[in-house]
Formats: sequence, structure tokens, C-alpha cells
Amino acid sequence: MDATNEELVYSRNRIRHNILPQMKEINAQAVLHMNQTAHRLWELREYLEEETARALEGCRIKRRAEVPVIRAGVAEASKGTADASAA
Repeated sequence: MDATNEELVYSRNRIRHNILPQMKEINAQAVLHMNQTAHRLWELREYLEEETARALEGCRIKRRAEVPVIRAGVAEASKGTADASAA
């Protein structure tokens, strides 16, 4: 056991010894609810990281695919302008 667990100079100990007991008086399942919320937030964070990575990869693929199309369009437009100037 950590010798500092009883010292109230540390925030974690003030929470453990003062706040959590008061919360349990208000709602006996307060700690359970906090743990459930923490778990849900962890799952949400994992989901958002996965979706962000997937969206970012989608953007990279689209950019690579669009660049040649844009270049081809510009080349064709330039060629058309040059043809019109020559006429």
C-alpha cells in the first residue's frame, strides 16, 4: 500500500476520502455510474479515432484520384485555348 494514500495534500486522496463518500450518500451507485460513463467515453473515443482515420484515408484516396483528372482537364482547356488562338 502506498504510504501517501491517507495524505489529503493530494487531490486524488481528497476525492477518495471526501468527495466520493458524499456522492455515495446522495446516490449509492454514483461510483458505478461514473465507471460506466468512463467506459462509454473510452469506447466513443476509440470509435471516433477509427472513423477519423477512415475519413482521412478517404480524403487521401480522393485527392490522388482527382489530381490527374484536374490536370487532364487543364491540359485540354489549354490545348483548346491554343487551338483557338492559332485560328
